[in-house]
Amino acid sequence: MDCKLKWSLTKKVNRAFLMALVETANLYESYIVLEMDKKRVNAKSLLSVGGLVGYRGIISIHATGRDCEQAINGIETLLEKFGALE
Repeated sequence: MDCKLKWSLTKKVNRAFLMALVETANLYESYIVLEMDKKRVNAKSLLSVGGLVGYRGIISIHATGRDCEQAINGIETLLEKFGALE
């Protein structure tokens, strides 16, 4: 099963957010990818998402797996907590 969401980040991404994102993504079985400015990174890898510090703009979240809806919802909750949604 595939699930996708697109968000507009209104705040610049910081290290604390990225660490929480990786922690949240690793709670789920699904493969989760973040896409922005034609870059795709593995949401479960701190090394992969580390280059996003300071990013602001449109981000797409793609999850593939049995629990993709829960994964997308979990990441959405995290985005709301950090106030990163427009």
